[in-house]
Amino acid sequence: MSSGTSWTKSLFVGLWTALNFSRKLILNIIFIVLFLAFISVFLNNDNQVTVPENSALVLKLSGNVVIEKESVDPFTEFMEEAFEQEDDNPEILLQDILLTIENAKQDRRIKALVLDLHGLGSAGLDKLEQIAVALEAFKESEKPIFAIGD
Repeated sequence: MSSGTSWTKSLFVGLWTALNFSRKLILNIIFIVLFLAFISVFLNNDNQVTVPENSALVLKLSGNVVIEKESVDPFTEFMEEAFEQEDDNPEILLQDILLTIENAKQDRRIKALVLDLHGLGSAGLDKLEQIAVALEAFKESEKPIFAIGD
């Protein structure tokens, strides 16, 4: 009987150690590359909107003006967005409209406001009054308002 380990066992243990090390190395490199790609996608600023000087803000209102949006199934909303389908009953939040008008009032790059009302659906009188108050405040900045509609 031999007291030492056999050379075949040592060979297979060495091969297994080398394969295991190379597997871990390759998977770690793939993970780091994917992680860096994921980070670079979120840090990419190519989709940043720039507003040139002396611009007019076109506020295209298409849908019903609501205070709170109707609840929808997230999967259905995802599928509509993925297949670029338009919503059957689009909704616009009143708060979004008011905030947009207020921001346009304060932005010195915006010189006029254009309201595109072709697709405007229903809106209650209380909501229209709040929009009118916001438009009056916008006029105080001495910027003109143009409305387009049928």
